Amino acid sequence: MLDQMQVTTPAHALSSLTSSYSIGPIDPMQITPVRVHLVTGEECSLLVPVQLPPSFLTDPACKQGYEWGYLDGELEAEWSVARVVNWTYYTLDDELSDAQAWETLGLHLPAWIVGWVLGDLARLAGTERTLALVGLAHLCFLLPFLSFSLYVPTANKARALPRRNGWH
Repeated sequence: MLDQMQVTTPAHALSSLTSSYSIGPIDPMQITPVRVHLVTGEECSLLVPVQLPPSFLTDPACKQGYEWGYLDGELEAEWSVARVVNWTYYTLDDELSDAQAWETLGLHLPAWIVGWVLGDLARLAGTERTLALVGLAHLCFLLPFLSFSLYVPTANKARALPRRNGWH
C-alpha cells in the first residue's frame, strides 16, 4: 500500500526552480466524482480535481478526451507508482508540445488533454484505485503550473514544460 512517495518535477520551463511534494493520503474534498455518459452508452465516474476550471468539463473537446482515455487508455493496473506519475507528466508535456495537435484542436487542446488523462485514470480506478489516485494527485500538482490559455507552440517558441529525458 502507498503511504508516501517523494516526487520531484520540473515546475515550468520559464522557471529554473524545481518543485517537489509527497504523495500521501489524498483528501477526498479535493476530488469530485462526476458521472458521465460515453458514446458507447456506458457510464463512468471521472475523478475530477476541484481546482479544475469548470470550463474544461463543459468543453466538447474534454468529452472527446475522456471518452478516448476511458475507452482506449494506456494505463495498466500492473504499472508502478513511478510509471503512473511519469505518464501523467509526459502526457501533458507531449501533447502540449505538439504543434499539429494545436493546429487540430486549437485552444480546445488543453481541455482534450485533461479529459484524456481523467478518462484514462477513471478506467484505471476500476481495477487499481490507488494508482489512479496517484495519477490524479500528480495531475492536481501539475495543473497550477500549466498556462493552458497562453501557450501555443511554434517552431521558434520555447516549450511549456521541459522535454523528457526518456521514460518507460
